[in-house]
Amino acid sequence: METHYEKVLKKISRYIQEQNEKVFAPRGLLLTDPVERGMRVIEISIYEDRCSSGSSSSGSSSGSGSSGGGGGGAGGR
Repeated sequence: METHYEKVLKKISRYIQEQNEKVFAPRGLLLTDPVERGMRVIEISIYEDRCSSGSSSSGSSSGSGSSGGGGGGAGGR
């Protein structure tokens, strides 16, 4: 039998997945479920290569200062 806590975690996971599909993915973003990170982190991944119509070099050079790894986020660390 599932506890109330487990039910709520599943509901949150479904909501995050739904929002990723409807809101974030079309904008080149992905919200990682905090449950996957031990409920310690809210991770938002940014996909820079959103256009598949151009050449691969134009997609990577069109970023406006947001290139380069390391999960920066919104600051405030």
